[in-house]
Amino acid sequence: MLVVASFIYVFPTCLGVPLPSTSSPIPLSNTTALDTELTGEWYPSSSTRGTGDLLYSCALTLSLCVYTAIHLNIPTPGESAWKQTLRKAKWVLIGIFAPEVVLYTALQQWWSARSLLSQLNFMDYGLENDELDMTYCFYATMGGFVLDVSNLHDEYNYLTLTTVGVRYLAEKGDFIAISGMSIKDKSKADNLAKLLVCLQMTWLIVQCVARKVYGYPISLLELHTFVHAICALLMYVLWINVSLSLGI
Repeated sequence: MLVVASFIYVFPTCLGVPLPSTSSPIPLSNTTALDTELTGEWYPSSSTRGTGDLLYSCALTLSLCVYTAIHLNIPTPGESAWKQTLRKAKWVLIGIFAPEVVLYTALQQWWSARSLLSQLNFMDYGLENDELDMTYCFYATMGGFVLDVSNLHDEYNYLTLTTVGVRYLAEKGDFIAISGMSIKDKSKADNLAKLLVCLQMTWLIVQCVARKVYGYPISLLELHTFVHAICALLMYVLWINVSLSLGI
């Protein structure tokens, strides 16, 4: 009976009950009218863009572009969570005011990882395909390999290997073997998170292009967010072999 009563209340036109005219809106201050008068089952949203819609869309996309596109280097041993947060905040601010700087950093790391991969492949250690790839070289470029030198040095306990150090050890026969799959397993949700962010950014880009094609105006906030979205997509392409959570 409850289901039937609910159906009658929600869809009165199905039972032949006429609906009153909805040409004039019911005043929100009139609570009696709101409780007693019937309205249509469905009203479309406004066809115009409001300031709130514009701010919400751009703020959401801008936040996703800046925060999720930045792939920080791997923290050094002993680095506190507070320092990691400050480091992340610093790069977020750089990404907001100068996204091209972050894009240049991504390009530089990609070039360094690509060069390391070429050099290690030239040495030909007879490794399996999953033991030497761009994921491995990015891991080395971003400070993934650390040596314990506490018994060799009085001041430093750990030293982070650069790509030059990784290549030098490989030349001496001490190649550090770790598969790319082992590195990717450190962040299970990366692919889904990156896909959702890319969809949001692509949607904004399509909207801006469509408005330009049809002659509609584009606000400065949309244009600013559009540039951020383009930079973020390029960062994702360059850092596609990097796990997002490695730098956390």
